[in-house]
Amino acid sequence: MLSKEERDRIERFETLFNSVHRCLRMAVGAVDDHMPLPEAVTRYVRIHPFWSADSEFMRQIGRLRNTLVHERTTPGDYLAVPAPKIMQRLERIQRELADPPRAIPIFKRDV
Repeated sequence: MLSKEERDRIERFETLFNSVHRCLRMAVGAVDDHMPLPEAVTRYVRIHPFWSADSEFMRQIGRLRNTLVHERTTPGDYLAVPAPKIMQRLERIQRELADPPRAIPIFKRDV
């Protein structure tokens, strides 16, 4: 039986995953909500090659998400619980996709 903290983490994971997936679809100009995560990741990396390290992480996260969502046989019976470190990285990716860093604050300087 999972603790409340573990159940909350799984719910937060699913919410973050959905947000990242939506951000990726929007960034690649997907016209519908049915673009699978692997395709959205592939298209995003074509536009943003620097994102390749996070792309492999997101592919693994997609497999974890599918396991959590599709492999349950009874309510509340999950095969895995995302580790806190995984959650931190997913939160960072979600923040960066939802509100990407702008070039001017990073590179602006007086001349």
